[in-house]
Amino acid sequence: MHLFPTPVYLQTLAMCMPALCLLLMDWIHNFSEAVSCMMLAVGSCAFVNSGVNVTPQDMAPKYAGSLFGECTHICKTARDERCN
Repeated sequence: MHLFPTPVYLQTLAMCMPALCLLLMDWIHNFSEAVSCMMLAVGSCAFVNSGVNVTPQDMAPKYAGSLFGECTHICKTARDERCN
């Protein structure tokens, strides 16, 4: 299995950026800086959502549709179980 490094790096950055912004909130004492930091945290979450469709195509190009369907099914089932 060969994953292209660019999507993996971008996905890692997209998942770490909100965490870093929220950790930074501990040291911010100004309202406008806090709002800017929260905007950056929420805005960087969009990169996580944009990588969701590409990952199955990188992992298994021939079976990308099936893999995406199975991943969606597992996530939906886990979310339903957690909410009950």
